[in-house]
Amino acid sequence: MNHDTVIIGGRGAGETLAEELANESGEVAFLGDDHRAVERAAAAGADARVVDLKTGTALDREGLDGPDVVIVASHEDGRNLLVAQLVRIRRANRVIALVNDPENVDAFVDAGVEPVCASTALASALDRKRHGEEVFETEESSEDHKWSTNENERLRSDGGGDA
Repeated sequence: MNHDTVIIGGRGAGETLAEELANESGEVAFLGDDHRAVERAAAAGADARVVDLKTGTALDREGLDGPDVVIVASHEDGRNLLVAQLVRIRRANRVIALVNDPENVDAFVDAGVEPVCASTALASALDRKRHGEEVFETEESSEDHKWSTNENERLRSDGGGDA
């Protein structure tokens, strides 16, 4: 499986991300254990496959061969950390994982995985909004990014600095 971006898991977040990226580039794979999420990602143009994410051998069967970016996005931090570590072994250039509990961010950082903490990112966005700062860039104001005005925060949304 040779794709620029591989998204693993995440019925809501992973599926939506796969759809968005497939619309932009088409070189996206989505591996998930929810049949409906896989069908919707496939309909959007992603190379989507149903995989049992509870076993490391499922990733072996899919033949992840050095993708540029792998995003692990399930709702379970333990699973995300394990899958992200397995993917790193397969020489992915960059591994990003959704962290659902801010207290788990350090475990991901220690494992060499870029964390994106949803609750901390949301709290930061709300704080910026309260202080009158632009939270999300509009199409008119953004040439490179759709989400955050701060590059470090976009990469590591736990607010901990450089990724």
